[in-house]
Amino acid sequence: MTTLVAMAMAAWVVTAAPAAAAGRNVIFTSGDGTPLVGTFYEASVRPAPAVVLVHMLGRTREDWAPLAAQLEAAGMMVLAVDLRGHGLSGGSNSAL
Repeated sequence: MTTLVAMAMAAWVVTAAPAAAAGRNVIFTSGDGTPLVGTFYEASVRPAPAVVLVHMLGRTREDWAPLAAQLEAAGMMVLAVDLRGHGLSGGSNSAL
């Protein structure tokens, strides 16, 4: 039940007030050399709370852009990542 409430709240936040994404792309290299891409939204004041947003299977980090921008505007650091084989990240998701 708690998961359903959290999902409903996240859906409400995303649809309540769309915001323009203002993040910057970052690239991480995995242990096997595969490039993994993310978008980093930086808080204007530090220290700041932080959150990592991970998309669902078959989706990308771009799905989180409206929520990430809202969290950034609320003073949080946010990292939305493309998992291996999704979005701009390299590799294959066939291992899933």
